[in-house]
Amino acid sequence: MPLTTLHGPFGIGVMGAEALGFIDFISDAGFHAWQVLPVEHTGMCNSPYKCISAFAGEPNFIDPRMLLEMGLITDQELSERKDGTSDSFVDYELIRDKQWKLLRTAFSRLTDKSYKDFDPFWLDEYALFVSIKQHFDFEPWYRWPDAGLRSHDEKAVNDFREKFESEIEFHRFVQWLFDVQWNKLRSYAAERGVSIIGDMPIYVSENSAEVWSRRELFDADEDGNFGAVGGVPPDYFTPDGHSGATRSITGIC
Repeated sequence: MPLTTLHGPFGIGVMGAEALGFIDFISDAGFHAWQVLPVEHTGMCNSPYKCISAFAGEPNFIDPRMLLEMGLITDQELSERKDGTSDSFVDYELIRDKQWKLLRTAFSRLTDKSYKDFDPFWLDEYALFVSIKQHFDFEPWYRWPDAGLRSHDEKAVNDFREKFESEIEFHRFVQWLFDVQWNKLRSYAAERGVSIIGDMPIYVSENSAEVWSRRELFDADEDGNFGAVGGVPPDYFTPDGHSGATRSITGIC
């Protein structure tokens, strides 16, 4: 049961009342586990198996009602987040635009800086990576026009970090929100005797913060080309299967 398919008012499942209610439902029915798809931050193709980070959570799963409870948005702004969404399909482009707009509004009103205490080892490079991607119209890192940023040159990275400090902090804030809600969800599931089983992808996407920032750990050249990647057997998406040196790691996108 992917989080995306939980019915609610925001056009996509979120880590709020509907998720807690689903845990109640399966617990009352005698089940002890809930298997989900990966919950990491997806790229432009929206596939949970082609995420731009192996660690960062998907911002679309953040329950906007938490922002209202924190006093960072108004009832009207929460209502506008719901406008135009469907309860029968996920309009990813619409939801992404509305969710990011709301999250930025919340961040602009933030006075409590306690979110900065959230500082896992992966967060700094991720926030930097996403900020640069947005600066270059979401192009993959191997297509960024700035050679220094493309190669993760220390001076180029530090210059960008200094110039766009607020944007980078915004992405750190978003991941803190995700972490708070995700841990609340997991704790509630544990209280109801339900384990959350994570469906974890085997490979890290080539267009990810990890490959960009730690190229030495991957079989990739400076242009993001891999010597080989994982493939898939024949299925409904790829009748002949899929393997070999290609950018499409899962064959889904």
